[in-house]
Amino acid sequence: MDQHLQSALRILSQSQDMLQNAILELMRMFPGVANGLAWQDKIFTEQRKYLSGPKDPHDYQLEIAQRWVKLANEGRLKATMDARGLSVMEIDNAALAPADLERILFKKLNELSGLKGLMYPELNAAVQHFLGLSLKQHVDVLEVVLKELAGKRYLRYDVLPGGQLRISQALNFDEWRDMMVKPQSPSVTNNSFTFNDQVGAVQTGTGSVANVQQAVAESPYADLKSALQSALQELASSNLPLPKRQEAEDYIKKTVQEIDSEKPNKAILTALCSGLATTIQTLGSASAAYTAVTAALSHLGISFS
Repeated sequence: MDQHLQSALRILSQSQDMLQNAILELMRMFPGVANGLAWQDKIFTEQRKYLSGPKDPHDYQLEIAQRWVKLANEGRLKATMDARGLSVMEIDNAALAPADLERILFKKLNELSGLKGLMYPELNAAVQHFLGLSLKQHVDVLEVVLKELAGKRYLRYDVLPGGQLRISQALNFDEWRDMMVKPQSPSVTNNSFTFNDQVGAVQTGTGSVANVQQAVAESPYADLKSALQSALQELASSNLPLPKRQEAEDYIKKTVQEIDSEKPNKAILTALCSGLATTIQTLGSASAAYTAVTAALSHLGISFS
């Protein structure tokens, strides 16, 4: 027998053994939920989400099984059986930031020609690759970001027969590319400035004349930002485990970053704030920062309940 063929068959046999071992481990970790055939069938159908296209020849079954074992060990896999069969859900332990999703959408669409579309499985695989998150658990964020970008005509999306989501470049995609790719070079065209606090005159060079306009109107999110900053201080001195504290701090910082952006997007902020409940509740209802955050959110029409 040809040596190359022998080597290929040996690798295939080893992969099959590893797959069966992973299935046995899943059965052990979820006793009584499903038998080996049900797990194998679910893994086989799951790999449709991993295929990058109809001509992708790779067998992802072993990778899926080993990933599920890893997630199960971390307490981040849920398996149930009902009349429709075995259902497996991967549980994210982190939030999907709209800004991160926008960057991934741009990256994937920018790699395609203007006439090609980005399919949902490809986007989901990219989010999984870059962030370790599943879009299935962040549908609300995906919806907000797609509507926002489609409103600017950076992209368009449509649902194909069978329910498959397809995303494509839209009329203003080049404008989006300029914003995402080209660095903004600082330039001074005049000596007029607008400040959001009381300042004196500002001069930029010898003989220049400074014109100062003061805008004292506060952002509608100023109270929320102040409350979140207080929450960050409380988290720093809290007794939370380090991973949970870092996760909470990162989530709050992303919300503050959106507030500080040039034009805070209310829809994106609402999506972010709706996910703040678990983060802020770790401080406890007796916390002053918790009270301040809930009050600021209520003024914006957002409630934890």
